[in-house]
Amino acid sequence: MYKPFEAIQADYSHLIYSIAAEHGVTRVCEIGAGANPSMSRAFIELHSLDYVRVDKSDNELALAPAGYKTRRVDLTADGLDSGAFDLVLSRFVAEHIPAPEQFHRNVPGALSAGGRAVHLFSTLYGLPGLSIASFPSSSASRGYCACSRLARRRGRARSSQRDTAGAAGRQKVSGDASPTSDRSSTTTSNTSATRTSIAPRL
Repeated sequence: MYKPFEAIQADYSHLIYSIAAEHGVTRVCEIGAGANPSMSRAFIELHSLDYVRVDKSDNELALAPAGYKTRRVDLTADGLDSGAFDLVLSRFVAEHIPAPEQFHRNVPGALSAGGRAVHLFSTLYGLPGLSIASFPSSSASRGYCACSRLARRRGRARSSQRDTAGAAGRQKVSGDASPTSDRSSTTTSNTSATRTSIAPRL
């Protein structure tokens, strides 16, 4: 089931505002600058947030509205300061990154203890992702394809783990022929066009 784009945006906004307001967040990093910040200046000032927007492109940084702190960073090569942020967020950025594994290694290092990272991105085979993939010469497409390969590898690994766990479970209940013995191997799939991923740092 697909949600309207406006509803997805609203869910994302509600989530990040709730985290910032309810979990003692003071330092926020938004990955991907541009003209439309994820948090309003009014909210940032109300909650006294130290809010910085980062991007590897000077052109994108130049689009940031007045009053927002910006910093030039390429998160596929550079890391942010260790433990510098309570919340790291991005909106439709992850699918454009050509080296997603390095990106996702760098982000957790920037989180404080108990910090959270929230990414809103196009899912594999969702309509936004397919439109990106339709331009094979673009860096966006390379990033999306790299994310897709990473997602497939992780999906295969999880499937293998479930199969192993299911086999172990069946061995433990050998002799039980009831159809409920394999319920633990049941999985669900996300079919929406976009997905919000939340990664807390423990």
